[in-house]
Amino acid sequence: MMSWKRKSDGMKRSLLRVAVLLGIPFLLAVSVNAFRPTPLDWLAKEAYEIFQDCPEATSQAEAVTLEFVRGKQTSVLWVDARPEEEFAKSHLPEAVNVVYDTLFPVAEEDLQNLQAVSKGKTVVVYGTEGIGKLLADDLASQGMVGVKYLEPTADWKTLLIGKAP
Repeated sequence: MMSWKRKSDGMKRSLLRVAVLLGIPFLLAVSVNAFRPTPLDWLAKEAYEIFQDCPEATSQAEAVTLEFVRGKQTSVLWVDARPEEEFAKSHLPEAVNVVYDTLFPVAEEDLQNLQAVSKGKTVVVYGTEGIGKLLADDLASQGMVGVKYLEPTADWKTLLIGKAP
């Protein structure tokens, strides 16, 4: 019988601790809200804005190698998907920098500029750690035709340090 009483007393203490641990922050929050110049509402007056999920690429760009672009430099528009800082340090001559953000699709203005500049050229996107593929897929999903991406192999970086393909 004694053990049940001890368990019961222990349970009461645990419940009291939980009540204190939850009650003190609740009372503190209510008091702070009461003394605010513009107290927060307990219930929302309007529905909260729900953000859309990031758009997924619906088209896939084709992967190309350095061999594909050899001898085609004049008919290729290079798109560098790396951050502006990396682009400023080194990039291919005449490359266009379009920074890719995984949360947002390419801006309509950037897409229109790329389409205007790429007339009659093959668009080849490059970037580190697969970012080139993601940008190329995004461009293809938004209607650009013939977009390709250069796979990030060890020799693609030689293009950035002055050696022509």
